[in-house]
Amino acid sequence: MNKRINKIFALIADFGIGFTAKYCYYRQTKQYDKYIDIIYKYLKSYCNDLIKKYSSVSFSQGVPSENVWVCWWQGYESMPEFCKMCYGHLRASLPSNHKLTLITKDNYKEYATIPHVVVDKMEQEHIPITQFSDVLRQALIYQNGGLWIDASIWVESGFESTVAWESSFWSVKLNQIDDPNVWGQLISRCQWGSFIMYGQQGNPLFGFVFEAMCKYYGEHNSIIDYFLQNMLIRLGYDSVTLFRAMIDDVSYTNPHLYDLYKLMDESYDISQYKELCEDTYVFKLTQKRPYSALKGGDVTFYGHLKEISEAERE
Repeated sequence: MNKRINKIFALIADFGIGFTAKYCYYRQTKQYDKYIDIIYKYLKSYCNDLIKKYSSVSFSQGVPSENVWVCWWQGYESMPEFCKMCYGHLRASLPSNHKLTLITKDNYKEYATIPHVVVDKMEQEHIPITQFSDVLRQALIYQNGGLWIDASIWVESGFESTVAWESSFWSVKLNQIDDPNVWGQLISRCQWGSFIMYGQQGNPLFGFVFEAMCKYYGEHNSIIDYFLQNMLIRLGYDSVTLFRAMIDDVSYTNPHLYDLYKLMDESYDISQYKELCEDTYVFKLTQKRPYSALKGGDVTFYGHLKEISEAERE
């Protein structure tokens, strides 16, 4: 309760009583369209100077980046076992010409330059690590180029063939929303997923989002929404012709992106798994809940992934 009250006071300090009252009311009453709309309108006004700045930029496709970035702040040894499975399988699946780097609290400054005010707020716990990692992924791609993959993503061998390495921007893109109750999907309309994004070095789309996030976190002490990163990409898409063209140019891929998650605790069916993998190489999973390796004595889909991971470690 105290945490919630403190957040409300922080929102009032940042946005005023009127905005905070509507914000809390829409969220509490699950009027998510209105909730997203007031946040979006605030950010559009707040980022108006950046929108103008980036509206006139251009970008020519450069050299494809072979960087692949995964982040676990506390380091590999502190990863949940499930994330170790995903990371190990990713490492085993990547062709040798790609460079996989695990970003941690001990090495991130070697690869990304982030304003001191943002780093200080993270260290003072005003910015949660989850939100700081959003800033970090934008910095990594903008400053170095490469593919960001969340630590809980499971990839199938050959997944790199679905990534448009020659393009300035790529992400998983679906032709319909999988779950209208997931705000991230509502905001992006499933045209991108911040959990797996690729960009060539210097791509201004990532520059815009990075700069906007640094501006926001540098001047606010409250988190307006967990999906701020997606909201800013959406703002860039709606406001800057170049960014819209980049995202519109991405082909639809990985249609069963969310389907493996729904099966994780079900008895493993090899034909069903092969069917999923016929046109999908990237699966969005999560480490935030436990999975069962067995169901009624049968190996589950999770159990199958675990067997693959264990075999690769030997």
